[in-house]
Amino acid sequence: MNRTTLALLAALAACGGAPSTSSEPTPKPSPPAAVATPSPSSNPTAGAPSDITRRVNVYVTAQGLDPKDVEANPKESLTLVFERDAGVGCAEVVVEGKPPAALADGKPAEVTLSAPASGSVAIACGDAKGTLTVVPATP
Repeated sequence: MNRTTLALLAALAACGGAPSTSSEPTPKPSPPAAVATPSPSSNPTAGAPSDITRRVNVYVTAQGLDPKDVEANPKESLTLVFERDAGVGCAEVVVEGKPPAALADGKPAEVTLSAPASGSVAIACGDAKGTLTVVPATP
């Protein structure tokens, strides 16, 4: 044997490693569990305050808000993320009960709120109008 082979064997012995002679494949680790974001109608804790804030994209187009209506669970925490098409004449978003948020081309405006226990919240951007509606929890 030459010195290189002896050195490799000594290194393997020192770290407790030896070439595997097993013909069985090495088991692969399990993939991480998927995390789902509950929809308003399937949330089992509907009505209970939550530390999780759901983000909803709302686009301001020449035809109005898209989506025009947003559904939420009672007291659900939401961040409405508004983006507008270039050339749409809306400079600020107004969400009932919140201060107006400036809206510029290419720069989204975010409005965070808790949905009321019942009823709805008006949303507007120029002539584009919509509603955040609280839906009752499904049993």
